[in-house]
Amino acid sequence: MRRDYLGGPAVTRRQVLGAGLGAGLALYTTRAMPLTRVFEAAAAEAAAAPDAPVLVSVFLPGGVDLLDTLVPLHDYGRYADLHPKLRVQGIALPGTPFGLHPSLTRGAGGGIKGLYERGKIGFLPGIDYANPDLSHFHSRHFWETGLITDREAPGWLGRVLDRSGGADNPLQGVTMGYGLSPVMRSAGAPVAAVASPGDAEFWIRDVWGEAEAEAIAAYGRLGHGKGGSRALQASRTAAHLAKQVADRLEPYAEKDGVDPLASSIAYPAESEFGTRLRYLAR
Repeated sequence: MRRDYLGGPAVTRRQVLGAGLGAGLALYTTRAMPLTRVFEAAAAEAAAAPDAPVLVSVFLPGGVDLLDTLVPLHDYGRYADLHPKLRVQGIALPGTPFGLHPSLTRGAGGGIKGLYERGKIGFLPGIDYANPDLSHFHSRHFWETGLITDREAPGWLGRVLDRSGGADNPLQGVTMGYGLSPVMRSAGAPVAAVASPGDAEFWIRDVWGEAEAEAIAAYGRLGHGKGGSRALQASRTAAHLAKQVADRLEPYAEKDGVDPLASSIAYPAESEFGTRLRYLAR
C-alpha cells in the first residue's frame, strides 16, 4: 500500500504493525467484552455508588530520599550527622516523631501536609522485608506485586480488580501513560493504559492521507475473524478492543484549542503530572 501511494519499497505486514499502530493506548484483557459499553458501564457504576472512593497511586521511579522527606525529628542529631549537606529542618507532623520536607507544605490546601491533616493520606515509613539482597529491581518488583517473589505476578491493584472489579469496564483501572503500570497488571479484569484521549488515536509512522485511512481501517477489521489458535484469537481480540477504545475516546481529544475535558479546578500549568491528574479526575 505504501509503495502504491507513496512510492518506494514494499512494506511488510510485520513492519506496519511494528511501526507504531495504536501508540498511546494499550488494553489488557483475557477475554472479549462489549467495549462499546465502556462509558455506559463506567456511568452505571458511578450512579450506583456516587461516593465510592477513587484510589490514585503515584509511583516515583527515582531517588526520593526517605530521611529528607520524612525527617526523623526524634533523632535529628544523628540524622544531621549522616546527612551533613542534605539535611533539612522538617515541618513537624502532629502526633508523629517526623517532620515533612518544607516543599511538601506548599501548594493548594497546604500541600501534602494539608492532605495529611485532613485525613486524606497517611505515611508508612521504613517499609522493609526480611533478608534483603539489596537489588533495586527486586525491591521494586516486590512493591509492585505486593509479593516477596521474583516471579511474574499480577500487581497488587490488579488483584484488587480481579476480586472486586467488573468484566466490561476497562476504565475501572487506568494507567495514565504509554504503558501499563505493573501495579495495575491484572489476571482477568480489563484495565487500560492511556496517555491522553488524543494519544489514543491510531497512527502509522510516515504514512498519511488515504493510505493511512485504509491501513487503519484494515487494522480495525483484523479483530473480526473467527477460529485459529489461542494466540491468534488473543491478537484479534486486542486489535478489536484497542480500535474500539480509540474510537470511543476520540470525541474527548483536544482539538483546535478546545479541550472537552477542561476542568473548573486549576491544575499546575506546563506540568505533565498535573495534566495526567486532570485527565484522571475527568
